[in-house]
Amino acid sequence: MQFDFSQLNQNERYHLMTQTVVPRPIAWVLTPNNNNQTDETFNLAPFSFFNAISAEPALLVLGFTLKSDGSAKDTWENLLAQKSCTIHMADGAQLDALIKTSAELPYGQSEVTANNLELTPFQEHPVPRIKAAPVAFACKLHSYQTFGKKGGSGVVFCEIIHIYIRDTICTKTAQGRLVVDVAKYMPPARLGGLNYATALHIEQRTRPEKA
Repeated sequence: MQFDFSQLNQNERYHLMTQTVVPRPIAWVLTPNNNNQTDETFNLAPFSFFNAISAEPALLVLGFTLKSDGSAKDTWENLLAQKSCTIHMADGAQLDALIKTSAELPYGQSEVTANNLELTPFQEHPVPRIKAAPVAFACKLHSYQTFGKKGGSGVVFCEIIHIYIRDTICTKTAQGRLVVDVAKYMPPARLGGLNYATALHIEQRTRPEKA
C-alpha cells in the first residue's frame, strides 16, 4: 500500500506516522503553571513526539500539536512563558500514571495532585522532579519553531542542565564510564493507537572496525 500525504488530512497522517515510527520514547514533562497564585501548581503531560537530538549543546526535542479544542497545549504555553521544565523517563510501574496525565484538565489544575505524585527539589533548578521517576532532565528553553496551518504544530528544543539517574539502574565500569541498565527500569514506549511497549528484548552487536 502507498499513500500520498498531500491527499491526506492531518489526522490521517498522524495515525500513519504513529503506527509506523515505533517504538517511540515518552517524555513526561513537568512545567510550572503561570497562574499568578500564591500556591504554585504544575502541569504534567506525556509526549511521544520526543527524542535526544544533540550533545553539543545537549538538546531534547518535543513535538506539539493543538488540544482537541484547537488551543495551545498547557506545556507549550508554560515553556514559552517560564523557560524551564523537567523532562522525565518513567519506568514500567508508572505506565498507568503516565497515561492518566494525558487527560486535558482545566489550566491550573495539576495532574501531579490529581494523580498523587510526589515532587522533590532538583538541584538549583526552578522546576522540581517526580521523586519516583528513574531518570529526570532539568532543562531550559533553548528555542522553538511553529509550522503548519496557522502555526498549529511546533517543536521546542530543551537544553539539558542537570540529569538525575536512580542509583539502582546504573553502574560504573573499571574505566569509570557510567552504564545505565535500561532493563532495570523498562521505560514504556509508545506504539500506534492504544498500544504501548512495556518489555525489551535486548541484543548486543559489535560495530564494524574502522577501515
